[in-house]
Amino acid sequence: MNETYRVYPRSLTVKILAKNLKIREKSVLSALRKISSYGVPIEIKINKNGEKEVKSSLKEPISLSRKKKLLQKKC
Repeated sequence: MNETYRVYPRSLTVKILAKNLKIREKSVLSALRKISSYGVPIEIKINKNGEKEVKSSLKEPISLSRKKKLLQKKC
């Protein structure tokens, strides 16, 4: 996630992300899907060259942390 926030507002290809993290592209996609299933807003698109790109928003993580704090107060 840090890599995608670093290049915000641009997107980052899965290939570059995998290279930076020194893991396979399939592992990156699997991790991104799992993170997305937790409700973290990650956009995975296919660009004009047919490569998968990842984009995230800087504003969303703040709202997610606020939601977590509110839920903790309710419990």
